[in-house]
Amino acid sequence: MNNPALTDDTLTVALAEALDVCEVPSAEMVRRACGLFALRDFDAKLLTLLTDSMEGRALAMRSRESISRVLTYRSESLTVDVVLDASGTRTLTGQIDPVQPATVEMITTEETVAIELDNHGRFHLSPVPDGAFRVLAVCADGGRFITPILSM
Repeated sequence: MNNPALTDDTLTVALAEALDVCEVPSAEMVRRACGLFALRDFDAKLLTLLTDSMEGRALAMRSRESISRVLTYRSESLTVDVVLDASGTRTLTGQIDPVQPATVEMITTEETVAIELDNHGRFHLSPVPDGAFRVLAVCADGGRFITPILSM
């Protein structure tokens, strides 16, 4: 489609005018966007959600009352069970299967927290900070498996 009215100069002017009406993002918006970008891990395999105990429950049930959420994720070689408990002190508990030498990390927009596995492949973290996070399992054989972004 050749339109003689659309020259490089007219397109540049149109783009400049469009950008002039856009709002500049706030410093808080930029900080949050950078934090979410930090949650990525290109080398990790994204785990697939198999089950979610909140599936089918109304979102209105999310209140200050005690809520536990059980999630099961799977890859071709690893299953990760995660329990998010928002009653009292917010906790993250879980287990990897098959049990193997590995570390688990909770990656937030602010920090990464390493969580020790016990001899049964279980892990526990308390308290869990506010905001978005991901759970990354780093196996001794080099496998890296990560959940989608979660929040409590």
